[in-house]
Amino acid sequence: MGGRTHILVTADDPVHAAHRKLMIGQFTAKRVQALQPLITRVFETLWGTAAYDGTIEWMDAVANRLPMSVVADLIGVPEADADQLARWGYASTQLLDG
Repeated sequence: MGGRTHILVTADDPVHAAHRKLMIGQFTAKRVQALQPLITRVFETLWGTAAYDGTIEWMDAVANRLPMSVVADLIGVPEADADQLARWGYASTQLLDG
């Protein structure tokens, strides 16, 4: 475990199937729908923080930050640390890219 072929996004079966089986329950329609209040709250915070003079830089302000901000909340990482968590996530993806 731990090599490039042993994470969900790059693994082949049977490793991929085993990881997917562990996570699939978190991505049911019911579970995602239950996250809607959290997603809305995070979105409104990001939007409210970044909107100036009726304009917003969508990608930097919301699109790049919303997914990791939601994940951070789900795993108990303070909102103030969500950007660092995103940087680590992107850095690990770049490492896997070769």
